[in-house]
Amino acid sequence: ARATSRAISQSPVASMLSQHLALHMLRASRLARLRSTAMSKRALASGGGDDKPKKLWGGAFGVATDPMMEVFNNSLPFDKKLWAADVCGSQAYAKALERCGQLDATQAADMARGLSLTRAEWAAGAFEEVDGDEDIHTANERRLGEHIGGDTAGRLHTGRSRNDQVATDLRLWLRAEVYGLRKDLRALIEAARDVAARDESVDALMPGYTHLQRAQPIRFSHWTLSHAWAWTRDLERL
Repeated sequence: ARATSRAISQSPVASMLSQHLALHMLRASRLARLRSTAMSKRALASGGGDDKPKKLWGGAFGVATDPMMEVFNNSLPFDKKLWAADVCGSQAYAKALERCGQLDATQAADMARGLSLTRAEWAAGAFEEVDGDEDIHTANERRLGEHIGGDTAGRLHTGRSRNDQVATDLRLWLRAEVYGLRKDLRALIEAARDVAARDESVDALMPGYTHLQRAQPIRFSHWTLSHAWAWTRDLERL
């Protein structure tokens, strides 16, 4: 077991994943430190004459970000698939802020309404991305501010780090994906079972194979169920 664990940890895929996670955590921690300075210049604040949404970070910077860095840093084309998880996490966090007294009843109701509207736009395929939406978090909070106003929307990040938001979004998205895979895999197993139960499957003979060579004859129903049992083990792992 130790040898297997060591082999996995030393594999190229594991090494690449470890490096990716390390870089992501470093980036997220830096953004979290910058956010405390940037609160007064929230991306959702209205005014200023700039149509582009302001960033959720970088309030201490004296000059604009280089355009090449803007392109490099834009992850929305990849992480917008997390839209449902991001809205769901924000809805739960807004309720937590109300319970601890950081939002009054009116602000909480406005935030819930704005997040529901944002969710509906994504679900209908009507959400409009704009220049400056560097990731799904920025896009959703920018849109929330347009629905309910920047002052209330900006309170959503009270005591909340980007690290926490990313980890929560990924966990919620992965859980939903696993549920979907389980449903599809269960349907596949049931279909294999139904095929194997047919008389023609039971009566049909076919050559079994071992080491890529033909071996003893087997029934087609048995061959079908052999895959069904393998898929069942995969289902249990999920």
